[in-house]
Amino acid sequence: MSDEPIKIAVNRMQLSGKLPQGDSRWAAFNDLFVCQSLPPLDIANAIYTGHAYAGWHNGRRCTENFLCAQHIGVDMDSGDQRSTFDELLQHDFFKTYGGLIHTTPSHTQQSPRARLLFFLDEPITNPTAFQAAATFVVSLFSGADQAVTDASRFFYGCCNCEIEIPFKTLPLAHLRHYYARVTAQNRMLTQPAPQPVKGHMNGHTNGHTNGVSAKECDHLQDIILQRAISRANVEGRNNTGLWLATQLRDNAYTKLAAESIVKSYQRAVERNKPEPYTENEALKTLASAYGRSARTPWEAGKTH
Repeated sequence: MSDEPIKIAVNRMQLSGKLPQGDSRWAAFNDLFVCQSLPPLDIANAIYTGHAYAGWHNGRRCTENFLCAQHIGVDMDSGDQRSTFDELLQHDFFKTYGGLIHTTPSHTQQSPRARLLFFLDEPITNPTAFQAAATFVVSLFSGADQAVTDASRFFYGCCNCEIEIPFKTLPLAHLRHYYARVTAQNRMLTQPAPQPVKGHMNGHTNGHTNGVSAKECDHLQDIILQRAISRANVEGRNNTGLWLATQLRDNAYTKLAAESIVKSYQRAVERNKPEPYTENEALKTLASAYGRSARTPWEAGKTH
C-alpha cells in the first residue's frame, strides 16, 4: 500500500448527494476546491464523508486554470454487472494499479454505479496530456463513461459509500508503456485484411497471408488471442469468442487455422465462471462468424 501524498483538490463543501442543476450553491461550490497533498487514506476519508475532488487549479476550476492532476477517475455508470465491485476488482488493470474504488451517489443494488481511482506516481501538468492519459485509461473498461476525461473534471464524493482501498500506484512510465503496447496491437488489428496467397489459404494450418511472413502472422495470432483472453471476463466469453472469430476471419485466416486458435481461447477461459464454456459453444461461434463475409477495412476500423 502506498502512503505517498497525492496532489488533489478537495472541496470544502460536504454534500449528501449531487447538487441539483440550477442550485444556488453552484458558484460557491466551484470556488471551494482546495489544492492539497494528501495521503491516499485521507483522500478515501474525504470521499466517504461526501467531499468532491478534482485536480489542482489556480483559482476557479476550468481548463485554462489547470495546474496538475495526480489521479485518473473512471466512472462506471453502465448499471449492470460491469459496474459491480465483484467485476471491477477482478479487472487486470485495476488489480495491478488500482488506487481505490467507491460507489457513487447514483448507485443502487439494482443499478450499480462505481468509480475507480488511479493514483499516479507523479502529477501530469499539461491538460492535453492529462486528457490523453485519462481517455486511454477509461477506454480499458467496458461500460465506462467515455466523456469523463477533461482536465477540469471534478468527481462527487459519496457519504457512507461502499469503498475498497488497495492504494496501489500507477507509474507514468508503466502507463506510457501500456499505451504504446495497446496502440501497437490495435494498429495491427485494424489494418486492412491481407489478400490470401493462391494455393496456400485453402486449409493452410497457419493461415499465412500475402506479404505477411510466418513470424508476423504468428505474432498477430498471439496478439489477437491474448487480447481475447484478457477481455473475456469483462465482455463475456461468448461475446469475446465472436469478436475473436471475426478478427481471424477479417484477417484472412482459413477456418481451419482459426479453429485451432479458437480452441486455444476456449481452453484458456473455460473455467472463468462456474459454468464451463465448452468447445462446442466456441466452434458454433466460429461457424457463425465464418458464415458471414469478411468486413472491408473501413467497416473493421469503425469497430475498434
